[in-house]
Amino acid sequence: MIRKVLLGIGGTPFCQAAVRRAVEICQHHDATLTAVTTIDEERLRYVGAVPLGGGGAATMLREHRVSATRELLDQALEQVELICDEAGVTLSVHRSGRQPMA
Repeated sequence: MIRKVLLGIGGTPFCQAAVRRAVEICQHHDATLTAVTTIDEERLRYVGAVPLGGGGAATMLREHRVSATRELLDQALEQVELICDEAGVTLSVHRSGRQPMA
């Protein structure tokens, strides 16, 4: 019997399908769901070589990438919470600033 299900949330288009499947497993086994955000901010902030005079644009790009990704994650987590509430599944959320090691 499964007691806990761990689900990585990355804000991708496949997230909702993964959430629904994880919730089905939790319902079947009366398990709890733990959602972990999986973004690598260091990789998002890397924009490559920046030409002279491009530092300001590079900084804006870095911040845009991080804020856009965080926004997608927030939307994904809202969906997870909604789906879990509707299904009666206990949810805990852990936000990680780094991608887990493979």
